[in-house]
Amino acid sequence: MFSGTFAEAGKASSEHPIIVHVQGTSRSCVEKALDFAYTTQPPTFERTDSDTDIALEMLALANSWFMTELHHVLQNCIIRLKMVHTFNVDAVLVAAENARATKLVDYCKRFIEKNMEQVERARQQGQENVAESET
Repeated sequence: MFSGTFAEAGKASSEHPIIVHVQGTSRSCVEKALDFAYTTQPPTFERTDSDTDIALEMLALANSWFMTELHHVLQNCIIRLKMVHTFNVDAVLVAAENARATKLVDYCKRFIEKNMEQVERARQQGQENVAESET
């Protein structure tokens, strides 16, 4: 099933599972990535902050595991579902750059250019909220 540096781990069962530790990645993210690897069915997301976080986490995992098809699917999904908005565009851009997600990086940059006034307002609000929480 796997190629490259991947190899089958051996026989497993519900009584004797093979445990794989993936540092810095949630169980949900790994499960969704493995579901895609075995079914090729795109993960389903809603336009919520928590789903955006999982999609970005999966994007990073897809990049590090060289799952190029999942990497493309996730970028398209994030864009199609309009998961990028004025309050998260900076964080999404950083995550996309770190995951080498060029299509999503380009989308975020165009989003910022097109919505600069609203993005600047959101940035100022974010800074004000941080300042208030520090006092």
